[in-house]
Parts: sequence; C-alpha cells; structure tokens
Amino acid sequence: MRTGLGYLFDPALASEPDDVALIQDQTILTFRMLDERANRVAAALHRDGIGREDRVALLFDNDYRFLECYFGILRAGAVVVPVNHRLSDEAVLFILHHSDARLLICSPREAERAGKLPGLPAALRIVGFDFTAPSVKSFESWVGPASAAAVDVDVPEDDIAVQSYTAGSTGKPKGCLLSHRAQLWNLLSVLSVVQLTPRDRAVIATPFGHKNATMSIKRLLRVGGSVVLLRGFDPNAYLAAIDRYKVTCTTGVPAMYQMLLAKKELFARYDVTSVRICFAASAQVPYGLQENIRAYFPQARLQEVYGATEAGFLLQAPDGSPGLIPVADAGVRIVSDDDRDCAEGEVGEVVFRNPGVTRGYYKNQTLMAEKVRNGQYHTGDLGRRMANGRYVILGRKDDMIVTGGENVYPKEIEDLLLRHPAVAAASVVPVPHAIKGQVPVAFVVPRKSETVTEAELKGFYLARGAPYAHPRRIFFLDELPLSGPGKIDRNALRARAETAVATRAEGP
Repeated sequence: MRTGLGYLFDPALASEPDDVALIQDQTILTFRMLDERANRVAAALHRDGIGREDRVALLFDNDYRFLECYFGILRAGAVVVPVNHRLSDEAVLFILHHSDARLLICSPREAERAGKLPGLPAALRIVGFDFTAPSVKSFESWVGPASAAAVDVDVPEDDIAVQSYTAGSTGKPKGCLLSHRAQLWNLLSVLSVVQLTPRDRAVIATPFGHKNATMSIKRLLRVGGSVVLLRGFDPNAYLAAIDRYKVTCTTGVPAMYQMLLAKKELFARYDVTSVRICFAASAQVPYGLQENIRAYFPQARLQEVYGATEAGFLLQAPDGSPGLIPVADAGVRIVSDDDRDCAEGEVGEVVFRNPGVTRGYYKNQTLMAEKVRNGQYHTGDLGRRMANGRYVILGRKDDMIVTGGENVYPKEIEDLLLRHPAVAAASVVPVPHAIKGQVPVAFVVPRKSETVTEAELKGFYLARGAPYAHPRRIFFLDELPLSGPGKIDRNALRARAETAVATRAEGP
C-alpha cells in the first residue's frame, strides 16, 4: 500500500479511476489522469536527484497544474513549499532564499515574473509552464521524458510534507513544518465530522497559496468527489459555476461570503439549491453573516472551521447550533498565562495537543520554543469553554483591548454592532488613551441603501453592552481592508484609527 500525503486520493483511484477529479475552464482531469501526471512530476524530480528533505517551491495562481506538481513533489519524498503569488517580490525572494528550495515550478502567469526576479538563489532552478527564457526551463521539456508509472520511493509518514509560510504580519514569513502524518490526521479528523461523499463537488476560488484552498481540495479528492477550480473570486463567476456544475460545497473566508452577499441580485439569476454545505474558515464568521448565508443558500448548512496551520481543529456542530466542537483527539484546552486550565466561561488562550501539531519552524528554534511547549501548540487566540462543552473564539490575544483595567474583546463589540439592521460589517481596534490606557474604536460598513449615524450606533451599543467597552469613535467605510489570506487587516485599521483620532478627523 502506498503511504504519504501524495497518495491521499488512492481510494478513489482504486474504486472509480475514471471519475472526474478536477475541472477548470475546458480542462477535465479524472483521478487516473491526475495520478499519472503526479507520477511524471515525481519521476522527473527523482531523475534530477531531488528527494527526501529537498525543498521544491510552487509559485502559482489558481491553476490546476499546481495540484499535479503538489502531489508529485510529495510522491518523490520532497517537501512542498507553497508560495503565495500575491506576495511582493521581496517576500517571494525571502521565501525562496529562506526555504533552501532547489527547484521552483511556476504557473504560466508567474513564470515570466520569476524569471525576472533579481537576486534569486544561485542554486535555484526554475521550471515554468507555457513560458521559456534563458533562466526558465519549459515544464513540458523537463517532465516530457518522465514515466507516468508509479515511482519507487519510500515516503515515511513522519517526514516533512509541506513547509507552509505564514503571512508574516509580525515580521518575516515563517516556515511551518508539517509532516505527512499530521496533514493526513487533519484531513481525516475533519472528514470524521463532516460527511462528504463521492457525489459531492466543491468550487474553489481562494488562492492556492493558502491552506484554506488546499485543505478543501484534498477533502474532496480523498472521498472521491470533484473540484471546480476558478482563477480567482468573482461573485458572478462563482455563482455561475455553482449553477452550471451543480456544486454541493462552497468554501472560502468570511470576507468572500460578504462580497457574494453584497450582490444579492445575482441569486435571482442562478440556481444555488444544489449547495448543501458552506464551509467558512481562516477567520471568524461574524454575527449576521451566518443567517444571511443560510437565507441565500436555502438547502445548505454553514460549516465553520477553526484551526491554525500549525494544529487544529474545532468545527461548528453538524446541526448548526452555536459554539464549536473539537474533532476527536483534538486535545483542546483553554489555559491561563501560567498554563492553568480555565474554568467554564473563563477566557484564556486556545491550546491544542494532537497529531496535527507542527514539527517546528524551519531555521527558527526560538519561535518553536515559544509556540510549542510540552507538545502543545499555543495558538495566540482567546476563547472560552461553555457549560455545554462548546467553545467560543474571541479573537487574537494581541487584539484584546485593556481599557481602565477591564479586558475588552473586539469580537463581542463587533457582534453587538452587527445586530443593528443598518450594519453590514464591523471591526474594532484599540487606540491609546491618556487615562484608560486603550479604548475601542470601531469601523463600520453600512448596508446598501441604509443610513446610520455615529451617535445612533453608540446609543445602540450602550443600550445593550458594557459601558466601559463601548466604541469611543465610529468611522464609516465602503469596505474593510483585507490582508492576503482574506482576513480583516487590523493593523491597517489600527494605523488609520490612531491617525484619525489624533487629528480629530471626522473619518480616516
């Protein structure tokens, strides 16, 4: 039996090899075709002496050929280094140097860019699809002589499979080391709660450089389902794909669903009743958005997934009731700063101890010692365990606001503001205060055709929330700024808030 993450779709290959695995534009790949293409990549790598512990970087936009390379690298025993194509040239170069990648494989849209990057590692070779240059070898000529037969490479499951770089919001990107065993555990643990079948079909529009996309794809391929791949996210194209391909699973970040539901008129044009599960991950699903998703996908249930690249998972219960439940063996704890288990309802840090915990950070033992202690991964997120055994996530520890000695959690303020019928989105950040230390400031996106004033929203909050936690200023935006993974960019909002408050501006 073949082992390792590179063979995760072997069950489908054995039972229904000619079923559809991937669809993109006019391209359709069966499981048999995907298997053979992955084998050719593995054979080409093996021929070139690339194997265990060697790093191979992938710089791709959303192109289906990313997946044949991804699985091929794993089958060769090498380590996949996904590089987010949305990063700046400086960040891409940092990852290529830091990761010690021996080979870089690029999609057609990224190959020309890669060939022009200044200061590439001297030993790095570049292979590109549909593009050739003195510094870039054609993928077709590189893989052409390789066999489509299975490669004879032993891949121990404790070997590193993926070296995934974080967004680097607090400094340089950090290479998180994930083993074959850990990634398979993550995959199977979610599937043990979320029952997918070979009849399921997902649509993917989130960037392949992020775990949100790749984990969603792997879940479907594991059970023999199929995946429709989009080049990027566009509400019209997304709903059209659901209608055309009778998609049963959507997946994305909350911001994507917000943008989708901002185009409510499109739902009258397309049939989305085939959707039975709406996956949401990478950020918390705000209050109100959950109900909107259920309203516009009437046959679907929302499946919120909470976890980190380094460990996981907590999931929304299948019945859709409030709170998150841990998967089997998640080993979740809520702990105080001195590692004491918090009582029910008490706020503390979310900690995981399970087979999915990272093996460390590449060339960064200091960060490893800080984040993984006694085999437990410290997420840096705050949460509480409720009396019914469910968990509530309150956001990052770094986002917590201490005002006048009181702990204030932005999510709780945001959830309350979102109860106002004129509010479509909200984000709360701290600003310095001479007496209180910090105070909350809110950014709000009003619903279309709705008007609301700062005084009205303050009054709405004060009638329902703790007075010490009320937002001292409320600024209105057309949309909230997003970071690369599609999360709200709180650092950008904090900077805007501090400037606006310091200058007493009416808005940022």
